[in-house]
Amino acid sequence: MQLKTHIINHMVKGDDLNHHGTLFAGKTAMWFVEAGFIAAASL
Repeated sequence: MQLKTHIINHMVKGDDLNHHGTLFAGKTAMWFVEAGFIAAASL
């Protein structure tokens, strides 16, 4: 089985940041799940 590369880009907007000015963990988790779904769907 050969590894595949998937590149996903997301624009980080002000609504994606928490009160510290860093990326909100919930948004990060959502993007991580999205990437996992795309990888699993391409098997």
